[in-house]
Amino acid sequence: MSTTHTYTGVPTSTVYTYAPATGLSATTGSVVSAIPSTNTVYTVTATDINGCFGTTTVSVTRTNLPVDLVASSSSYCVPNGTPVTLTSTGGVSYSYSPIIGLSSGTGSVVTASPASTTQYIVTGIDSTGCWGRDSVLITLVSTTWYLDADGDGYSVGTPVVNCVSPGAGYTTNVLPFGDCNDNNAFVYPGATEICGNGIDENCNGQIDEGCCIPNSGASSYTVCSSYVWVENNNTAYTNSGVYLHTFTNAGGCDSIHTLSLTVNQCNSILNLHLYLQGFYIGSGLMTPVLLNEGAGLSTTETDSINVELRDQLSYSEVASANAMLNTDGTASCTFPALNGSYYIVINHRNNVQTWSASPVAIGALPVSYDFATAANKAYGDNMKEVESGIWAFFGGEINQDENVDLIDLGILEADINDFQFGYISSDVNGDGNVDLLDSPMVEQNINDFIYSNHP
Repeated sequence: MSTTHTYTGVPTSTVYTYAPATGLSATTGSVVSAIPSTNTVYTVTATDINGCFGTTTVSVTRTNLPVDLVASSSSYCVPNGTPVTLTSTGGVSYSYSPIIGLSSGTGSVVTASPASTTQYIVTGIDSTGCWGRDSVLITLVSTTWYLDADGDGYSVGTPVVNCVSPGAGYTTNVLPFGDCNDNNAFVYPGATEICGNGIDENCNGQIDEGCCIPNSGASSYTVCSSYVWVENNNTAYTNSGVYLHTFTNAGGCDSIHTLSLTVNQCNSILNLHLYLQGFYIGSGLMTPVLLNEGAGLSTTETDSINVELRDQLSYSEVASANAMLNTDGTASCTFPALNGSYYIVINHRNNVQTWSASPVAIGALPVSYDFATAANKAYGDNMKEVESGIWAFFGGEINQDENVDLIDLGILEADINDFQFGYISSDVNGDGNVDLLDSPMVEQNINDFIYSNHP
């Protein structure tokens, strides 16, 4: 914007001076033009030939025209030959410079198709004569970008022609195409196939071609008693553990399968502790009767016993098992799987049948019952204290009629007279001979009226 001030009606000999000089066409004269870049107050001094002078001020306010050249950005990038539409606003008339490559040198809307990179300037003028300018740089694209995100030297997708990189992973290196996985640097046309990972490394549409892929697998089982592994030649296992089966698969590759096996004892286990009166020799031990009687070779085994489990209401037999009674009084019985409470009944060839004091819960977990610690561990307290704090089943019951009586004594005396020995029920002290040493215990139990006490 410019303004012109003219002073008239004064002698022509009057001299005019202006300050400041910024934006003025001249600093003296009766007619000057002011085009300041900012709002400015000018001081005018008039001096006549007599030296008389006067001053006044003129305020010039700068108004810029808000001309806007509409484009995608101030630095516009397009492929060669691609037209760019330039739209100008804010004025009533517009002119462009340079006009090379433009559809018109004037107008609010023109099309630019420069043959080379060009900066266009638009000058707009409004209805008051105020003007403004804007510009846009149109750069012609000359760079091709290839996407290779994994850096393996093979590109993916369509190359992009652009002034700057379209984004991460693009390069200006001219690359071959065909990468089938641009997120894996080991995958590209012609790559070496890695066997067994399920990936098409060489981008030929096949997985693991030419590979010998071994089979591997694992199984886990929890079983009762034993397990037959059919795949491993029907091998039977009775112990828990980890087992391996190696084989050659259909592709000719060595393969392996792992079996994690837990073998549970699914029977009901009853662990017992008891002593037999005639066999007890002191210090918590019994004599090795089977060895003494020529029926065994072990120094730690006393004799076999029969163990019954009886119903707590009907007292009928539910299960029965034979067990070896060791010299330390221990014995272990295995029954079919049970779940309930039962009387424990102990039978021996020359001892009084003895019952547990009350029913004992027996199930999947092993159960222990100790008769030897107190008389009340047997039904009716029916045991003999053979050592302080140690209790044993009554002996001398030779004919197994549940009483120690004269019938048993008669059998004993007959065998004594016959010099019997070996594995024989009348050898009630277990020393291998039927003799006078067996008589005292039998006679004492007869005198004490010993019999089997049970419900």
